[in-house]
Amino acid sequence: IIVFILQTMLDKSFTANFMLISKDVLIRPWILLTHMFLHANGNHLFWNMFALFMFGPILEQRIGAKRFLLIYLASGIIAGIATSLPIFGYTAALGASGAIMGMLGALIILMPNLRLLFFFIIPMPLWVAGIIWTGLDLYGYFNPSGVGNVAHLVGLGVGLLYGYYLR
Repeated sequence: IIVFILQTMLDKSFTANFMLISKDVLIRPWILLTHMFLHANGNHLFWNMFALFMFGPILEQRIGAKRFLLIYLASGIIAGIATSLPIFGYTAALGASGAIMGMLGALIILMPNLRLLFFFIIPMPLWVAGIIWTGLDLYGYFNPSGVGNVAHLVGLGVGLLYGYYLR
């Protein structure tokens, strides 16, 4: 949230210097980390922080703070690496979505029957919501809209694998 406040207060060069620019990953590798703390707008920040607030404490309580930090950062960084690969066609990216999806992937494996209200209305277990989120991201990948669907899918995959490892 502090970084987003800085983004809004400072000129656009602040965001440009820390976002993931695919062609710059090898010469500025720190952007694989810093891009996770930037957001495109308040709505983007809200939904990332909402997911972190709702599911983060549950996963952290289950696996501990160190493992939580590991999966969060590893998912975000690996999702950033994948996003920067030329085969996916992204030139730039920012946001915590890859890390958030990694957190959710681990939670899906560790607590698959955790109940949630999908779209705040439809009750379902977390594993079903995970299938729906995957489907939405696959649809989004094949019908691009500017959303980092590859980051979502890769982050989710990393989280699922880590969840299996912990299980």
